[in-house]
Amino acid sequence: MKLLGASGSGTGLWLVQRFSAVMLAVGTPVVLGLAAFHAGYAAWRALFVAPWAKALWLAYLAALLAHAWTGLHHVILDYVHPYGGKLLAHALAAAGFTGCFFWAAYILWGVV
Repeated sequence: MKLLGASGSGTGLWLVQRFSAVMLAVGTPVVLGLAAFHAGYAAWRALFVAPWAKALWLAYLAALLAHAWTGLHHVILDYVHPYGGKLLAHALAAAGFTGCFFWAAYILWGVV
């Protein structure tokens, strides 16, 4: 039985990567446009006050992290050969990505 590997998970990971890529393709110009036209603390704070805006920012971050996870997963599978190394690399990546998401949620929901 193969616990780590690409066998059996290809379609799901492909869908995650494609869906997150579409979300990033739509969201990145919006993020860049907001960054270009909202200068100063007050303007940025106004962007993050509404709950719907916080949810959209978290959805964008979730898409970014899902896309990064899928790519990193394949890099780990291709270039880390010992099983223990793969397990450790996946655990560290999962912990790091999860930590980033919850840290961002804590920051976003702290803006009032």
